[in-house]
Amino acid sequence: MTDDRKVPAWAIGLAAGLSVAVVYVLSAGPALLYGFEATLVHHQEAGWVSQVYAPVFWLNEHTVLSYPLGWYFGFWLSFATTPALPTCG
Repeated sequence: MTDDRKVPAWAIGLAAGLSVAVVYVLSAGPALLYGFEATLVHHQEAGWVSQVYAPVFWLNEHTVLSYPLGWYFGFWLSFATTPALPTCG
């Protein structure tokens, strides 16, 4: 016997929307690394990163997501190839 149950269209739409939102937030880390590298190492303009990911950066600064997002951004920035700045002392 076959089971002919159909998934409701709203459930598919909800799953697709949530998937896009999760991928958008997770792509902010690599984009931040790219913008950091492009600006400081290669002296190129990467202002599009701050414009495209402004909602994610706002969440990082104004909500309870600041700790997990800050950790995630720090994780990606740890891959930066910029040499360490000399310290005084």
